[in-house]
Amino acid sequence: MYYYRNGQMKDFDDYKQKVEVLVSKDTSFYEFLIEGSKINEKVDDVIKYSRELLKLNPGDLETRMILGEYLFKMNQYQEAEKVFLEIRDRLSTYPKSSYYLSKIYIKQNELDKALKIAEGEMASNPSRADGHYIMGEVLKLKEDYLPSTRS
Repeated sequence: MYYYRNGQMKDFDDYKQKVEVLVSKDTSFYEFLIEGSKINEKVDDVIKYSRELLKLNPGDLETRMILGEYLFKMNQYQEAEKVFLEIRDRLSTYPKSSYYLSKIYIKQNELDKALKIAEGEMASNPSRADGHYIMGEVLKLKEDYLPSTRS
């Protein structure tokens, strides 16, 4: 971490490789690698380290969200869908999990499914704008412009 913070990337990469092969893995190490990869815009590394962290701590919903978001950004919709469904299985009201599922279904042109999931996001997190935004996006794509017909 010292080398990374001081901009000595070659030394950082050398030590990172040494630590990665150690038998004992630490969750905070992977959290650091994920954040560093996000800062350096290394999407593949964010996905890789998120998966490694989830092997150590499968109940980490925040890391699952990061993994799902980056899979979505990489247009890996089927894998992202699995991740967001796993999150919803663990905690159905987890913020933005339904939002991203709805976005996936929009990308797959499954608008009725996207609408149902968007309604669920609005119901489970009514004070957050995400559900309202995705609902509007789905209704726009469906060309349903009469919000008064919706509950």
